[in-house]
Amino acid sequence: LMIGLQNVSGMLKVKNIQIREYVPVASEGLTLSGSTAPKDATTYRSGEEMVFNFSLANRDNLDWKNYLIEIERSGDDGVTDRRTYPAQATVAAKTAIAGPGVVRMVARLLTADGIIVKKNGKEITFTMSGIADFDKIQPGVAEPEDFDAFWDKQKALLAEVPLKVLKFEKFKEQNGKIAYDVQVACAGERPVSGYLVMPRNAAPKSLEAKVIFQGYGATGAEAPWGKADEKSLAFQINAHGYPNGLSPAEYKKLGA
Repeated sequence: LMIGLQNVSGMLKVKNIQIREYVPVASEGLTLSGSTAPKDATTYRSGEEMVFNFSLANRDNLDWKNYLIEIERSGDDGVTDRRTYPAQATVAAKTAIAGPGVVRMVARLLTADGIIVKKNGKEITFTMSGIADFDKIQPGVAEPEDFDAFWDKQKALLAEVPLKVLKFEKFKEQNGKIAYDVQVACAGERPVSGYLVMPRNAAPKSLEAKVIFQGYGATGAEAPWGKADEKSLAFQINAHGYPNGLSPAEYKKLGA
C-alpha cells in the first residue's frame, strides 16, 4: 500500500480498502515459461500421460515460499481441473486425455493467499497445449458444400506457378540438425516463407516430411527443431509469406 501525502499533518482515516493488484517488490523480471521436452507436444497418443514443465525465472530475490503456481487444465474432453503448487523453479503438471484432442494448461503466479500476481497490470502467466492422436481429430463442423470446388481452384492456380526456390540459406546448426531459411515461389504476391530443419547427414529422398503451418498473425516462422528427427525433416511456414528473422516491431508494421 503506497500513499503519497505532501505538506499534510493530522490523522488519515481509510475505509473499505480493496486490493486491486498485488505486485511483489521483486516482481521485475519474473516470468513463467514452459515445455513438454523431451516429448514433442504434438506426438501424444490417447491415454498417454502428458507432462507440462513450467518454470519460474528470475526468482532469486523472491521469497518464493510465499507464492504458488496455479495450473488450470481444460480440454476437448470437457474435463477441467485447477491445482496449486509451491513456486519452485520448475513445476511438472501431469494429465491425459482419453481420446483424440487437445489439452490446454494455463499457469499463473499467485500469492500464498490465492491473489493473482500482476506485473505492469498483467498477470504473470504462461499457456501450453498438448495434442493426442492429432491425425484422428475430426472437424468440429460439417464440410462446406463447395469445399472441394474451392480447393480445386486454388490448386489449379498453384499448378500454374513453376517450382522455383527463391532462397535456401543455412540459418543455424545444432544437435546434429541444420536449419535453412527458405523461400519458394507461390501464387499471389508473396512467396512461401519458413524454416526447414533436417538431420545433418541425411541422404537424398531418405526422409518423410512434416509441414507446420502458422495461423493468422503478424509473426515470422520458427525453426522446428523438435519436429525433425532421424526419420523426417520439418518445414514451418508462416501465414503470410513474411521474411524470416525480422524484429517484433518489423512484423507488427507488416501486419498493420
